[in-house]
Amino acid sequence: MMYDCNLKIYQTLNVQSEFNIGLLLLYIIEGSSNISINGKTNMYKSNDMIVINDLDHYRILSSKKSVIACLFLSRVELDKFFRFNKKYYINKDKLDLSVLKFYMNKLIVNYVNDQSENEKQNKILEYINQLVMTLHLYRKLDGTIISNNIDVYSGINYMYEHYKEKLYIGKVATQCLLSVRRFSNKLEEVTGMRFNELLRNIRLSYSAFDLMYTKKLISQIANDNGFTNESGFITHFRDKYHITPAKFRKQLENDHYYPFHNKNTTLLRSFEHINDQIKYLTDRDVDYVSIDINMKNKIRSKISTPNLLIYIRDIETLTNNFQQSKLLSMRREIGLFGLLFSHQLFYELYQSNFENNKLVHQMFSFSLEHQFDISFEVKLGKNQNIEVFTLIFKRLLNYLTDCTYFYGQRSFQFYIDASYYQFNRISKIIQDNLKESKVILVLNKQNNYLAKRMSHKVNDNKQIACKVHHEIDSDKDITSILKNNPSLNILYQPNIPNRIESLISIFKWSIAFNQNISMIIDDTWLDSMIPSQSSHLMIKELQLNKESHYQLFELILTLKRLRGDIVYFNGLILMTHYLNEYQIIIFPNMKIFNRLHQRININGFKLGEIEYRHHDILIKNNQLIINSDGDNHKNMAEVSFKREIGKLIVQFYTSPYAIKHIYIKQKIN
Repeated sequence: MMYDCNLKIYQTLNVQSEFNIGLLLLYIIEGSSNISINGKTNMYKSNDMIVINDLDHYRILSSKKSVIACLFLSRVELDKFFRFNKKYYINKDKLDLSVLKFYMNKLIVNYVNDQSENEKQNKILEYINQLVMTLHLYRKLDGTIISNNIDVYSGINYMYEHYKEKLYIGKVATQCLLSVRRFSNKLEEVTGMRFNELLRNIRLSYSAFDLMYTKKLISQIANDNGFTNESGFITHFRDKYHITPAKFRKQLENDHYYPFHNKNTTLLRSFEHINDQIKYLTDRDVDYVSIDINMKNKIRSKISTPNLLIYIRDIETLTNNFQQSKLLSMRREIGLFGLLFSHQLFYELYQSNFENNKLVHQMFSFSLEHQFDISFEVKLGKNQNIEVFTLIFKRLLNYLTDCTYFYGQRSFQFYIDASYYQFNRISKIIQDNLKESKVILVLNKQNNYLAKRMSHKVNDNKQIACKVHHEIDSDKDITSILKNNPSLNILYQPNIPNRIESLISIFKWSIAFNQNISMIIDDTWLDSMIPSQSSHLMIKELQLNKESHYQLFELILTLKRLRGDIVYFNGLILMTHYLNEYQIIIFPNMKIFNRLHQRININGFKLGEIEYRHHDILIKNNQLIINSDGDNHKNMAEVSFKREIGKLIVQFYTSPYAIKHIYIKQKIN
């Protein structure tokens, strides 16, 4: 249903003056158009793409023969479907318009083609999603928009957040630190609307969303969106959209509704005469990219492979036979990894007599007998009594001392999230009881400043780590700290299991800046990450976990198997060399918009006859609808090798949807 109102193709499009709340994308298919954005007018011609930002004031004047595709997305759609999280402003200086053009072309082709309604809708939704997720990458996350009207913009945002309430202009003006008269004048100057009209339009925007995507009664929609009664809502809706809410909902099914209404704007009714132009615009494709790699040029000696920690929240993870088998299966596949006992788990155990708890004995018995590296999370609030905590904490250390006697393990790790004073107190207690253990101060938003002053404190048994939950590039504070402190470790703990893009981003960061990274995986994700050995359990898991997270496990497994020297790394391609083996990882390129044929020329390649294996890790890029094309994926998976004197040529395809791993080694006859 989304595209029925969002995407339209106009024979002529003229808008005298409009204030945009949301994102508006225009694509000139034929002809030309004068478009003014915030007072700056430009002439746009065929194949030009225009992005009109949130809170932009615009005017469109088109020639009679111009054909323009228009895609509009309201704020509520951007938040509900694409997780914009109230950050709508796009940094157009960094935006790659060629990507948007490609998706827009695909969108238009599927919109005008004759095909079944379901197939048409699925493909259109897929390309809308790809296009909008491309915009999502270029949002301004810090919220800074350089403008003389920032106070008015904050008032508009406040109106959006409180549109359901009884809002008065005085209350909003106070939020903006302006007088009512000053705010009213500036609001009309910026938006072309008075306060009541803008508030009404915001409420109508949310009402239109409910009409499109919910089955609520019209009376309920009116009540939910701040209107005093149903009749008033219907009147206002008809005045703005030139149609009643009931007819609006009905006409969505026939695609008759369109957002711009004036005498000089008409929809394109027949698509026949633009088919050739659309074909011309969409047929241009990327050929291939060739990269030369010289084996003599090594970036540095060793690659730092990521560590893996399983975050233990539930004692059953280490006492239940089924869960134990999962961990051991993972151990066989992935090699060494550690267990990180959550603070919450031990806080609950502290409340009871855990020294005599059989489940606790069983938990440590399993962990130590199978020689897992054991770590503990320790969290202290600012106002927490350190004396009371140390008494309880010493009981745990005493218990661990007994474990070292029975099982032989001498070293544990303690990740301490506390103030520097508390950290020193706790680390001294640990060193007094378990001398070979390591203590790591976990930096958070409150004590990031310590990173700049503590490089001299780092040694074998005392370290500093910075915990992140998302892409590092999006956090300027963390970025600057990590760049200036290469001795810091990165603790990556995603909040949800399918953040593959974040893991890739942070892993590439660790390579670029030679920093150690530890990935923390929640124990509740094990069922969906690691397939069972028995077929009946596998079927049961598939039923319980409709969205398997096996891709995450497969990616971690691939990264853990990297070893040796880094031969080449450009942010998208990583190549390592170890004895008689080479590994190549091609990361997904979010800036490409179609299959891209790539060729790597490895100069100075000295191995004789080779054997290889490769596989693709398909990732989900937060798509609304994912259609897998079997033939296309088969072509994507193809890898070819060609030998020349002193050179190996590797050819393959890449896409935004897959990580490709190629393993090459010398063949022994």
